Amino acid sequence: MKRSSLRARRLTVGVVGLLACGAVAQGLLIGTVEVPVSVALREVVQAVAEPPTLDLGRVDLGETDILQNVHCTVSNVNTSLWAYVVDGPGGWTLGPAPGPDRYCITVNGITMTGEPQKVFPLVMAYGTANVPFRYFAPTSDSFGGGVDQGYALRIEARESTMDPGEEPEVP
Repeated sequence: MKRSSLRARRLTVGVVGLLACGAVAQGLLIGTVEVPVSVALREVVQAVAEPPTLDLGRVDLGETDILQNVHCTVSNVNTSLWAYVVDGPGGWTLGPAPGPDRYCITVNGITMTGEPQKVFPLVMAYGTANVPFRYFAPTSDSFGGGVDQGYALRIEARESTMDPGEEPEVP
């Protein structure tokens, strides 16, 4: 056999062999594996109040029905809003009705105490609630004019257990 013919035969066998190996290798690379991946947005339960502080100014004894609003925007979870009041250092205390050195606060029509009370059963994720509150000044004072009688209105956000289709309780 001539050398050129032997070379051609070897080249042909080599090319055919490479093609065959490539086909087998390609067959091994075609298989697909699906890996399910689950991911979810982290649930954040919080509310942001606007304005962050309020100034009721100077009030008169027995002054009633001073209305203010706080807008609370909630995060990415259906949320209920709870509120309560913490007395300030001035000496006046929270009560169910105004009295001597005692003021009263209602939030969304609910009389506040020192314990959290549900004032909005459902604020949808990324929603905003207009939180109305009313201040009722004491009927008399034993601490004197000009004494800071501020207090803290605390609003808590909690994950709501209410379904969006349910009717909220009317306070």
